[in-house]
Formats: sequence, structure tokens, C-alpha cells
Amino acid sequence: RAVLESDDADAIKAKADALAEASMKIGEILYRQQQEQQQATESGDAPTAQAAPQEGEVIDAEFTDVDENKRANG
Repeated sequence: RAVLESDDADAIKAKADALAEASMKIGEILYRQQQEQQQATESGDAPTAQAAPQEGEVIDAEFTDVDENKRANG
């Protein structure tokens, strides 16, 4: 159970209002960052994370068989 340092309702209200204002500023900053990130992603400026391949999905890749090269050169 929280204990109040003051019984002054005006002081409590002022501090609660200050807390609400600070919370709103934080929310605005987070919202702005999210919007900027979304715009960058949509315009292709931001790097996109590649999803892990799903089971059975074909992945295009190049490789070199090291043993085959040794046989051809040796």
C-alpha cells in the first residue's frame, strides 16, 4: 500500500498532471519513431529482415564442392 508524502490535493493533482504530460511526450516520440520506420520500410530505405525459410521452401543458392575442385586440380 502506497503512502502519500502529502495530503495536499492540489500538489498531488499537479504531480499527476506532470506525470501524464511526460507520458504523453514519450508516447508521441515512440509514435513518431514508428511512423518514420514504417515510411522508411515502405520506401525501401530501411534494411528488411529476411524471414526464416519455411519447410519445403526452395532457396536459391550457389555452392562449390571443395572435393570436386581438389580432384580436378590434383
